[in-house]
Amino acid sequence: MNEKQIGKIKFLGTRGFGFILPDGAQESDKGLFFHKTNVVDDKFEQLTEGQQVEFVTEQTDKGPQAVAVTVL
Repeated sequence: MNEKQIGKIKFLGTRGFGFILPDGAQESDKGLFFHKTNVVDDKFEQLTEGQQVEFVTEQTDKGPQAVAVTVL
């Protein structure tokens, strides 16, 4: 199982997705994709850009993705 990481919400889309910038990453990095179904307790609507979150990185056929996203 992958280890939990800390990061911040870099971007939130209007269609239920966003990107997380892991701690230590450059601001110019794209970040890790996440879908609202991977946010714990259905709190996607409560997320804001810049908010700190905890997550696990999972490798998918489209590349790495953040899952088990929890608001800190």
